[in-house]
Amino acid sequence: MKRSLFRIALSLATLLSFSFVSAALADVGGNVVLWLQFDEDGGNVAADSSRYGSDGEIVGPEWVEGKYGSALSFDGSNDYVKVDSTDELQLSEEGLTIAVWFKTEEKAGQDLMFVEKGAWDGGEYALSYPGYANFKVRFQLFQIPGQETAQIDGVSGVDELSDNEWHYTAGVYDAINNVFRVYVDGELEEEQGANPRVFTPDDQPVYVGTRNLAGNWYRGAIDELLIANIPFTAAQLNAHMEGDLFAAVQPENSLSVTWGQIKEGQ
Repeated sequence: MKRSLFRIALSLATLLSFSFVSAALADVGGNVVLWLQFDEDGGNVAADSSRYGSDGEIVGPEWVEGKYGSALSFDGSNDYVKVDSTDELQLSEEGLTIAVWFKTEEKAGQDLMFVEKGAWDGGEYALSYPGYANFKVRFQLFQIPGQETAQIDGVSGVDELSDNEWHYTAGVYDAINNVFRVYVDGELEEEQGANPRVFTPDDQPVYVGTRNLAGNWYRGAIDELLIANIPFTAAQLNAHMEGDLFAAVQPENSLSVTWGQIKEGQ
């Protein structure tokens, strides 16, 4: 009897913990404004898995095996994906998250773009690697300077990241608390204060693999590119990194099913 009560209590505690996480992740759906999973494994259209349907036009990259499913490999000279601008893709009152899986051997000291929107406009944002001089992941917001500049670099460099293995990185801007953050492989690598947001919306496309077709061509593979108009928490980033951002809200994990399993002693 005591063992049964303990199992029920443990199961309920797990369920409650799961429910809180589920609620947090469920709220993310409407805030993901672009999610290119690159799982088509062919063709010239990258489907947007967000609710907004902002599909991308693929020009040049080759389909390769990805971190999850398929991915795109960019040659570093003229390959890109173009996504037309929308209202949802502007910087928001709450902030911004850009996250991506990447694999490269590139060691050049340039801001080679994973993704960029609004080149030389007030509303520009970008995530790149390896950055000029510092050779690290770089998160940029043109019109929102931090303590020193409008960008923040990670800590891991080419020795750790240019090894032709898959790595995960994210740039997060919290507009409520005015903070920049850079994550690499699930770890917070850098954080700094930012000035209050003052940006000008723009109508330039989002480009994957280049800065507005004017250079900064990325060389390597990209998978699971996500943009959200809120600052993701560490838990939300980890869920995206692990490939189960929305898995926590599946019906089979509902209260009724779990409670039924408890009663049956499963």
